[in-house]
Amino acid sequence: MIDHRFFLEDKRSLRLLVLGNREISGDSTDPEFIRSRVSQATQIPGSEIFLMDQEHGTTVIEADDFQEGVPKGDALFTTKPKKILVVKTADCLPIFFWTGRPALVGVIHSGWKGTLAGITEKTLGIVQKKYGIDLELVHFYLGPYATGKNYEVGEDVASLFRKEVPNSLKPASEPGKFLLEQKTFLTHRIKSLGVQPFLETAGVCTMTANSGYFSHRRGDTNRNLNCIWLE
Repeated sequence: MIDHRFFLEDKRSLRLLVLGNREISGDSTDPEFIRSRVSQATQIPGSEIFLMDQEHGTTVIEADDFQEGVPKGDALFTTKPKKILVVKTADCLPIFFWTGRPALVGVIHSGWKGTLAGITEKTLGIVQKKYGIDLELVHFYLGPYATGKNYEVGEDVASLFRKEVPNSLKPASEPGKFLLEQKTFLTHRIKSLGVQPFLETAGVCTMTANSGYFSHRRGDTNRNLNCIWLE
């Protein structure tokens, strides 16, 4: 489990929580189970826990706009305290972000398709337009994901990343296969917005044996729960 508290410029705080295979015993693809488990871990009611029907797209949702149900989307943000934002991952990038001017938190589900499609850049553009945030003051944190140590792709995917950021790839041991580091590509994309990103990582590869987190590539059907909220 990852459990961090970060303080904002106005001395408010936010929490960042990632529940993995040591904390989850149940179907973490089921919305009701997710709300129940996250509520148990945080002591915040299930009605204040927001998640999406993720589809590897670029739909961005503000938690205040939620109606009943689970909307389709891959990025969530809010400026309101005690609203927990959740994305499910099992090798994809969970990208947490926040700023203190104004106090705002968000989380993005970014598989390789979403990374290429620009889900992060689109999300930042939306929150910048709506709240006037300074992108230079945004902090980023990558939760557990399939890193370039183990994340192998074929030439079909590799060619798409190579066109823009060749050094996001390294040859794998098998001919025609490559190891993809999405952090390298993501950093390039954020810099293309004119921003030098402050980006931290959990330092965990989901594909490593005994990582403590679910991995689709290792055959897991459950999902890690990546949560963030303003306290």
